[in-house]
Amino acid sequence: MTTTCSRRYIGLQLYKYASCRFKATMAAILTPECETEHVKSFEDIPGPPSPPFLGALVNHFPFGAFHGKTPPQIYEMCRQKYGDIYKERIFHFSFVHLFDPDDFETVFRADGKYPIREAFMTLTHYNKKYNGNVQGIITSQNETWQKLRSTFQQKMLRPKAVAAYFDEQSKVADELVEKISRTKCINGIIEDLRSDLTKFATEGIGLVCFNKRFDLLLSKEENAEARQFLYSVRVIMETTHNEFRRLPFYKLFETSSYKEFVKAKIFVKEMANKYSKQALKEMEERSKDGTEVDGENGDLIPYLMSKSSLTEEEVFKVISEFILVGVDTTSHHIAYMLYLLGTHPEVQEKLYEEMSRHIDNTLSIDNLQQMTYLKAVDKEVHRMLPVAGGTIRRLTQDINLRGYHIPAGTTIAVHWEQSMLDEVNFKDALSFKPERWLRENADRKEIHPFAAIPFGVGQRSCIGRRFAEQETFLAVVKILQSYEIEYVGEELKLDYGVNVAPATKMRFQFTPRNPKD
Repeated sequence: MTTTCSRRYIGLQLYKYASCRFKATMAAILTPECETEHVKSFEDIPGPPSPPFLGALVNHFPFGAFHGKTPPQIYEMCRQKYGDIYKERIFHFSFVHLFDPDDFETVFRADGKYPIREAFMTLTHYNKKYNGNVQGIITSQNETWQKLRSTFQQKMLRPKAVAAYFDEQSKVADELVEKISRTKCINGIIEDLRSDLTKFATEGIGLVCFNKRFDLLLSKEENAEARQFLYSVRVIMETTHNEFRRLPFYKLFETSSYKEFVKAKIFVKEMANKYSKQALKEMEERSKDGTEVDGENGDLIPYLMSKSSLTEEEVFKVISEFILVGVDTTSHHIAYMLYLLGTHPEVQEKLYEEMSRHIDNTLSIDNLQQMTYLKAVDKEVHRMLPVAGGTIRRLTQDINLRGYHIPAGTTIAVHWEQSMLDEVNFKDALSFKPERWLRENADRKEIHPFAAIPFGVGQRSCIGRRFAEQETFLAVVKILQSYEIEYVGEELKLDYGVNVAPATKMRFQFTPRNPKD
């Protein structure tokens, strides 16, 4: 989600651009085609060869131009050949790819009342077939989406509602540090941190969604339900992660992988039902004692179940989405943050010095809010290694982009991963420099407000951003309080699906700051 602070920052930046660009931007959205004879048609947009039926898909086949290349390599190759806008047709669908922040702005300003984001086709199909077509925030559109989004964001965007989970999330972060202490070898090396980070993120989501701990990090007892929950989350994430790489045969017949996905979804839904109702019962007991129930005291989900206009089924659906989106993105982002800190010791030391200045004995939410360099590091990690490489919009109105007429209904791929690594938008773009985000840095004023938007912009931006940031900051700060970290693994490789995941083992060496650790 876009926080109040970040929305204010973007607003201030947009004001700077408004005098010279607002009229041009609105003209690009509103000018009728008949009044702009110089505007070229949609068919004139360049792009890779798209023969009948399969279209540009043939380029991905063996001996095709795209075969064996990663998505960023393909996008950059096409960008170099066709420019900052190109068109691609697969079957009967046409996609327009964009790389320039000015064009991102035009698209997002044309969102309209109900922005349409196309993604998670697997989830949408499952909801239609198995969930009575009850869609969640990320899969619904139009009035249904607005109802869900507005209801949840009334509480989830409030700092108080997020802060209510601080103490419990802090305990989970302490357990992550303890797990590192127990797991690392005698030389301080953990061969692959990804599993522990997934467990950590799952615990954090469990707190928000179920008001429950699963004890995944330290418990020595076998918990069959927790193990099945973790496995189900992994199946759901892997299936949705791969949906852009495979043809949707599951729409014709249920493949073995899709059947496993359905089983996992049903299990998570049953968990959501069980523990949400349990949390609701506990909330009702507290309210009998006069305890205020307002969704901002660690009672977010029970509050929405009992005091909002949403049905229980709608709440359960959104909870399932939070689990899907929150676990993967948060665990990957923490991994990337530790990786960049572990390969840039000078940045790590500067961050540790800031922590030492602001933290006395106990880490508090006030401490975190004062750490400007921590936030700058976080932004720079998002810029260099974004968990989401972009987003997809379906236009709700005609617009003009780069001299081309783009009709309503067109699917637009916004590639902010490329814009964030472009020297045009960021000086020394391939270098890890958190200082570029500090207020005292004069270059910050030159950063285009739409050049780095890893959480999205506007009404379709990430609604769980505040929760994810709090969880991330706690994990990283707690680890750095106890250890100096160094990445000692092989060169980082990335796996591109719905999200961008680390494809290599995340091998770290942890050196205790206190020799007794």
